Amino acid sequence: MAMIKFTAYLLGALLLAWPMSQFGRAAAQGAARTVSHPAARGRSPAAVRYVSPTGNDTGDGSTGHPWATIRHADSVVAPGDTVVVLDGTYNGDITLTSSGTSGRPITYVAQHKWKAKLVGNTSGAGTAIIRVSGSHIIIKDFDITGTDANGIILAYKGKTARFNQAIGNYVHDIVTPCDSNSGSALNSGGGDNYSGITHIDFIGNLVSNVTPYKGCPGGHAAVGIHVAVPFGVISNNIVVNAGYGIQCWHAASNETIVGNILINNLRGITVGAGDSPGKVTNDNTTVQGNLIVGTSSWAIAETGMTGSHNKYLDNMLFSNPYGITLQNGLVASGTVK
Repeated sequence: MAMIKFTAYLLGALLLAWPMSQFGRAAAQGAARTVSHPAARGRSPAAVRYVSPTGNDTGDGSTGHPWATIRHADSVVAPGDTVVVLDGTYNGDITLTSSGTSGRPITYVAQHKWKAKLVGNTSGAGTAIIRVSGSHIIIKDFDITGTDANGIILAYKGKTARFNQAIGNYVHDIVTPCDSNSGSALNSGGGDNYSGITHIDFIGNLVSNVTPYKGCPGGHAAVGIHVAVPFGVISNNIVVNAGYGIQCWHAASNETIVGNILINNLRGITVGAGDSPGKVTNDNTTVQGNLIVGTSSWAIAETGMTGSHNKYLDNMLFSNPYGITLQNGLVASGTVK
């Protein structure tokens, strides 16, 4: 495990030499969505609350009287609030239903990066260590692992879960459910048949060792990052040892997939749309400046319903048996092999 972390970060450092202008759009969009603004006139000030393994949900969430569970924090917090989760191990299987607002997201963040560990033990399709049904939610810097469950689903039900983000998490040794859509470490989700769900971002996460439950014989490979709704930013993530590193499907379109490092996956990046909700074409998606190493299939592939305005620019491909396969006469440019 230490070697995987070292290799991933070494490649991340090397990638910094890649022209940074290529990452501008993702960085700008991601930053714009994560900045919390001070309380405006007439708004209540944002609060910082705390969760601790030794806390109590009868407390007030202060540093001296932290809560015991993220579930309880979800029932109390308001737009603009931050919930700081102290170092320790917590039960996963958490559902977040509260919502932030534009410019005032609700942020759940580990006090120290990867020192707050969420462990899931749910079972079967649709389950996850963290599930979100609200909007304007940020989940940041957690260590996440579990068996027979997805890692994070940022829009698991409803029609309003949008502008949610997973940032800087370490999602590892995930055994995902075996179902028709395949499980994943990080998943946008699609709410109620993908209606109204948009702008789900995955930024700067480390994903490693993602496998399907009992091997999922005859089923789908597990996915590192699964994007199923439009207008997502998937940037600066590292995915090691998954089935599909990054997969776009269902209602995906207008995605920005930039600056990711994908190592030893079945396939690197899949761009497409299909199945439920149907009649969706994945178009206006940009795949740029990604480093893809050691796949056992295509490094980048279009499949299903895709449009003629997708762009594949300046990607770096090494030790993959197949390079890039595109539809609609598209041709990648600036590829380094």
